[in-house]
Amino acid sequence: MKAKIFYAIWLVVAALLYVCTNAQTTLFFLVPMIVLVPVVVVMNRIAAGKTSIEVRVMPEEGHASEGHIALEMCAKNDSILPIFRVCITGAVKNLLTRTEQDVTWETSIPPKGLRTKTIDMESRYCGKMEGEILEAKVHDFLGISSRNIGYRSMGECYVYPTDTTQGEVPVKQHLQDEVNVQNRYLNRRGNDITQILDIRDYQKGDNIKSIHWKMSRKLGRKVIRELDMPANQDTIVFLAISPEELDNPAMRDRVARAMLGVSEELLQEQINHDAVLFSEEGNVRGTYSIEGPETRDWCEHILLDGDISFDSKNMLHYIHNHNVLGKYSAVIVVADAKLEIGEEYPNVIQIVAQ
Repeated sequence: MKAKIFYAIWLVVAALLYVCTNAQTTLFFLVPMIVLVPVVVVMNRIAAGKTSIEVRVMPEEGHASEGHIALEMCAKNDSILPIFRVCITGAVKNLLTRTEQDVTWETSIPPKGLRTKTIDMESRYCGKMEGEILEAKVHDFLGISSRNIGYRSMGECYVYPTDTTQGEVPVKQHLQDEVNVQNRYLNRRGNDITQILDIRDYQKGDNIKSIHWKMSRKLGRKVIRELDMPANQDTIVFLAISPEELDNPAMRDRVARAMLGVSEELLQEQINHDAVLFSEEGNVRGTYSIEGPETRDWCEHILLDGDISFDSKNMLHYIHNHNVLGKYSAVIVVADAKLEIGEEYPNVIQIVAQ
């Protein structure tokens, strides 16, 4: 903007000098600027069309599990014209906590040249990290014109939780009280896989055979039957955050770490368990049967990807509508605070994330 103002003032002053003095020498101040500026603008436009930006996020060497990451930005000029100034604004996003760190970079690029910059960063939270270019522009050397340039994001990395200790999880006592685990599901609601436990709106991807046609005609829209399945394990784990804390990145990080820590401690005690994650739409993203480090790591990656809902309402709805309290010996809820699940059920274990 300053360059444009200077250019406008230059032209006005030169024009006034010519009008007032009628001296041809003043044309030496006016003509070069009139000729030079269009040439510079055209050169900048050509160079911008041949320039590309790439950004990638990767673990910092030697610190992959400690929250240290590296953001690498590359600016490439494929034209025969020099680029005098490239301004890049980027961000590193944590998909789990919905946070981002902004970065800026300015550089020049010679003809057929390449410039790279690596920025070491540290993430306070665990989660999947992705780099993104918010804006990339090429400016001419006069600073009068600017052009947007193409860019793309490449690569991603995970920041894994290191401190997940939650103390002893009192689960064994619930499992030991079960005299005959195999008879747990007899005459329990939810054991029959043909039993309808819930009705919800049809969504793209649902099995058309699950559509409840009779109910759909009554409601005027397609709805499907949700059929329950017997529990795979004796223990189930949920995570939840109260509505007022859903947008708190520190709380999302804390609860995710706590749930992964509980899962790890259960495996150390040789207790296989189910873990339920919900999608942003409130539906079940998946019920993951964790029976070893491989399945736990798989569930961990899905959690760190961030495409899940922490809303406690989804968890409470699932527990009450799928007979969770009757099917499992231990129901572990990892949350930001104590929830009203039902104090009369001794198999409910609530863990407040530390």
